[in-house]
Amino acid sequence: MNLEIIFCYVKEKKWRNLVAAVSMGFLLLVFYLYQIPVQALGYSALLCITVFVMGMVAEFYFYYKKYMERQKLFQSLEYNIQDLEPSYEKMEQDYRKLLLQLLQEKKKEKKEMDLRYQELKEYILMWAHQVKTPITALKLLLQRMEEDVNLSGKEWKQLRYMKEELFAIESYVAMNLEYIRLDSLNADLSIGECYLEKVVKAEVSRFSPFFIIKKLSVKMEDLNQSIITDEKWFSFVLGQVLSNAVKYTKKGGVTISGRKCENGVLVSIRDTGVGIAKEDIPRLFEKAFTGYNGHIDKRATGIGLYLSKRILDRLGHRITIQSEPGVGTCVEIKVNGKREW
Repeated sequence: MNLEIIFCYVKEKKWRNLVAAVSMGFLLLVFYLYQIPVQALGYSALLCITVFVMGMVAEFYFYYKKYMERQKLFQSLEYNIQDLEPSYEKMEQDYRKLLLQLLQEKKKEKKEMDLRYQELKEYILMWAHQVKTPITALKLLLQRMEEDVNLSGKEWKQLRYMKEELFAIESYVAMNLEYIRLDSLNADLSIGECYLEKVVKAEVSRFSPFFIIKKLSVKMEDLNQSIITDEKWFSFVLGQVLSNAVKYTKKGGVTISGRKCENGVLVSIRDTGVGIAKEDIPRLFEKAFTGYNGHIDKRATGIGLYLSKRILDRLGHRITIQSEPGVGTCVEIKVNGKREW
């Protein structure tokens, strides 16, 4: 039995016990002043103490029982004050009425907040899908402009810049969608076997214009591996890592490799970029944390790696980052591999 419960019980009943002890003292004093024999006085005192202790033990039993029932209710995800044993104490009844009123108001507020959140979520999803139409139209327009052989060097440069900005907008919209869907990720998962090389090539192809514009090399090594994951969500994470690699690499390139390890495949994305400060690495997966490089790049949101970490945690994968300023960054993702029977 927890000594803390006994201490709480004694503390709550201290005034009642004090009154009982003082009353017993006065009673014994009166007996003594009337010169009642000591033997009768002792018997009376022993009888009073016995009755008092037995009453305390019985009272403590019900006190302990009620305490444990409340603890079970508090530990449950949802509890109702009506599930508690009825109380005949006026003060406790008033407290229960107050708590019940507060809980009802809390439930009402939560219901309203859930409704507002659902409306906001639906609006953002609708906006994200609708904005894809003008993005597609702009991509086609830029593609037609790119086919124009009469463009000057300055116009080509402006065209490339517009393509970069349009790609950034498209990436932010995609990130917005994935962020909203994160709450229902478990229901959206489709775990299965997929080929690492196929997933990597698809993402590299998506970023190929930027590799070309920035004159960065891309190496893919030992990617002929089977992995167990959700292809759509893993592709999103891989895209976030590649986006950072391209964004912060001015010369050299990016190397993507895979190798078998214990119970899975280790996917490495290594770049020759500016690197990450040592003190920033432990906080890279925090929401909205951008670090030193993020302050340089004013458009950094600090959401990409945060989302990636949450997605990989749900998938049962592990991500680690090693970096050295001026040398580059290596991101490693431990993915479940195909079982061999």
